[in-house]
Amino acid sequence: MISLMLLAALLWGVTNPLLKHYSRGMASSGSAKDDALFLVRRPKYLVAQAVNLSGSVVFFHSLREVDVSVGSIVVNSLAFVITVLMSVLVLREGLLRARTTAGCLLVMVGTALCTYSSSAS
Repeated sequence: MISLMLLAALLWGVTNPLLKHYSRGMASSGSAKDDALFLVRRPKYLVAQAVNLSGSVVFFHSLREVDVSVGSIVVNSLAFVITVLMSVLVLREGLLRARTTAGCLLVMVGTALCTYSSSAS
């Protein structure tokens, strides 16, 4: 089931910055109807949203075998790291600073410890 959790993290982490990118230009003071029409008219946004939602399906499927307290920590923390890497390396939304890299490494170590401790018990 770890592979399903990794897949969910990958799907979420890759699509989160894409959703932000493809929704640019949306008026902040528009109505919900205007916002929905704006997004529906953007096929790239809809594809990214569908992939993101498929990550949710994969995540819930992985919870059949994994405790939710462990699964949510692992998937959300890894999705965060993947989101940072996607934003910086692919979308070029800034530089990958040393503190950000250190934070990502600490998240990965914490995730590994959480996974190890749950599998050992």
